[in-house]
Amino acid sequence: MSVPPFIAGYARVSSTGQTTGRQLDGLEDYVRERWGAAGVKVLHETGGIHEEKASGKSAKNRPVLQNLIQNVLRDRDVLIVHSPDRLARSSRDWHNITA
Repeated sequence: MSVPPFIAGYARVSSTGQTTGRQLDGLEDYVRERWGAAGVKVLHETGGIHEEKASGKSAKNRPVLQNLIQNVLRDRDVLIVHSPDRLARSSRDWHNITA
């Protein structure tokens, strides 16, 4: 599979006492397994990995995610998250965010 021209990552923890380290490693590992070193290069040179320490209760209260949606991502860009619960709290929330 060819490497997409734009890849971004999103990592979120719910409180300041938690760290995103495991998620960051997982994001890079996934990109490396899927697209190899070229994919990791695209990840870091185009979208980067965006980290946030905020409750997942409302996507509207997560400024990093809102910036990604409104100012960074375009149609057909690739956004990688470690697991669905890092992006959304429910299937309805997932649908609203990804729409």
